[in-house]
Amino acid sequence: MSDGTNSDIFETEKEDAAGYAAAATQIKNYYGELWSNRIDAFFLATYTQLEGAKIAALSTNGAVSDTLTVASLASDGDAFYVSVTVLGKTSTAAELLVVELAGVFYRSGGTVFPIAPVHTLTNVGLAGADATLVISGNDVDVTCTGIAAKVIGWDTIVNSVKEFTGP
Repeated sequence: MSDGTNSDIFETEKEDAAGYAAAATQIKNYYGELWSNRIDAFFLATYTQLEGAKIAALSTNGAVSDTLTVASLASDGDAFYVSVTVLGKTSTAAELLVVELAGVFYRSGGTVFPIAPVHTLTNVGLAGADATLVISGNDVDVTCTGIAAKVIGWDTIVNSVKEFTGP
């Protein structure tokens, strides 16, 4: 892997074992190394971004809700893409759920609106429990709702909150 500057590829004079200028096939190999370095850097940046995802622990005891704010739209014209994964589990192995939430939200005339929100629920043994993206004033919240007679621990993983700035 390069040191990140790629100077080891561009600034090094390429010679073969006899000291002659490098053949075209050798130069092609150095370009392959450059692409390999670029791909390595991309995956490292992607891994770092995912590793830094915001995780919040919420909890419900019975048919109550707990909420996490994931985006605030303070001004008209603000728009955000939000992607969240919510994992809910009790102390019983067969009681869990996974909820994938995503959507675009924008503010106009002092009101926040959703555009095509996505909600995918995989529920095993916790019928009635759920997580949703909810608009509360200027905020976009994740609301986790439990069910009677169950204590559910929720991990809310904020995958992405991307602001659209527009022209």
